[in-house]
Amino acid sequence: MRIRFALMVTLLCLSTFARGENIVLFAGGGSGGENVVAASAKLAQPFGIDIDRAGNFYFVEIDGHRVCQIDKGGLLTRIAGSGTKGVAGDGGDPLKAEFNAMHNLAIAPSGDIYLADTLNHRVRKLDASHKQISTVAGTDKGFSGDGGPAVKAQFSGIYCASLDPAGQRLYVADLDNRRIRKIDLQSGIVTTAAGNGEKGVPADGAVAASSPLVDPRAVAVDKAGNVYVLERSGHALRVVDPSGKIRTVIGT
Repeated sequence: MRIRFALMVTLLCLSTFARGENIVLFAGGGSGGENVVAASAKLAQPFGIDIDRAGNFYFVEIDGHRVCQIDKGGLLTRIAGSGTKGVAGDGGDPLKAEFNAMHNLAIAPSGDIYLADTLNHRVRKLDASHKQISTVAGTDKGFSGDGGPAVKAQFSGIYCASLDPAGQRLYVADLDNRRIRKIDLQSGIVTTAAGNGEKGVPADGAVAASSPLVDPRAVAVDKAGNVYVLERSGHALRVVDPSGKIRTVIGT
């Protein structure tokens, strides 16, 4: 299982040519713009990162409102986002699209990139084939829509969007609603996988969708169908098993 939790510092990577205890600067810290060596680029709060099957890195910027790629040669390019905060660009050129404080991204087996457009309360997709931006979940801030189309549902602060290993379901950390929600990408239907909207510590063995959560900020899924939920101020890592029962793995 790959757990793609948010990066809160300038992107660093262990060098494949260095011993394991050595850390080298991978991207950021410089003054360069775009189409430059990543280690010489200037970044604006890089956060979520993922890697495609070809070995290219992708990340989002909270303040820069950009999606960038770092290829295997170390070159950084912008692939989506104008750099201006807003909510615009669906159906058009990804480089002219506007986002608001993206925190995370997930790359599907097809190469499509799902973006947690946090303060727009949406998940948006960068289509790998057509090079267009679209919204796959969310409208405006609120809570509604379970059992119906995700594109008509309301979310409140999407801080993480992660795919299951098969790329068939998207799991979303709906922070302000204190829920983990699941989107079936074939049907487009959204449901709640964990959280009842109330703040609290869930009891081990309880039904996840009927239990409280503290602040679910990140989510990841393994091959067995276990859904891992990271809570920052809850100081805990929890897991929802395939039967829908929740328990705390780490933390009190």
